[in-house]
Amino acid sequence: MFPRTRMATAAAAIAAVVAAAALVPTPAHAKGGEVGGSGASYFLNDWWSGQANRVIRFGLAGDRAYAGDWNGNGVDTPAVRRGRVYHFSNALAGGEADAVIAYGRASDRVLVGDWNGDGRDTLAVRRGNTFYFTDRLQGGDATRVVAYGRTGDLVYVGDWNADGLDTPVVRRGATYYVTDRFESGEADRVLTYGRATDHPLVGDWDGHGEDTLGPEPSASIRPRRATRSA
Repeated sequence: MFPRTRMATAAAAIAAVVAAAALVPTPAHAKGGEVGGSGASYFLNDWWSGQANRVIRFGLAGDRAYAGDWNGNGVDTPAVRRGRVYHFSNALAGGEADAVIAYGRASDRVLVGDWNGDGRDTLAVRRGNTFYFTDRLQGGDATRVVAYGRTGDLVYVGDWNADGLDTPVVRRGATYYVTDRFESGEADRVLTYGRATDHPLVGDWDGHGEDTLGPEPSASIRPRRATRSA
């Protein structure tokens, strides 16, 4: 059976789309949730080519994978999850994890973002419509807890106002409820964009520091996905 594929990192996907759509050398970082696929080998492609320019093996085939800049060096690297335990790597290399923490519950939905503007990505877990944000790669209590949106909402993460902080936006159909604060209550902005069946991407498309929504790329410009195999 052919191996399933996964994006090398969310950053790789966004960077490729930026290069195609904006043609400017703007940085892009991992945004939001889990990276799909399966397996423990990652074939990374940083360019518009048909071959991987680096191959790494990290974690186990059954792990759930995420990507983020865990140490603030400007490079997104992988993390894998087993239940409520997370294994973080600060390098695009195999071997042992640089940090291992237990956070939240095994049933939680997980988001990745820079919640305090220090340049380091950390975790948030979601239960129903409640978000538990942490500013540290450590176990223990959340740094802040916020109820926002509804249990059935889809969630995206981005820096919507260029203040250096990632915050959630919730989606119902084609309507998006954007907040720039870690507070419950009304959205700061509500917009309708695209169709309810769309799968939008989040990125800073013009390099101004503000994330916005973009359409899923067509097959002609979609970045090549990095193969992940056991």
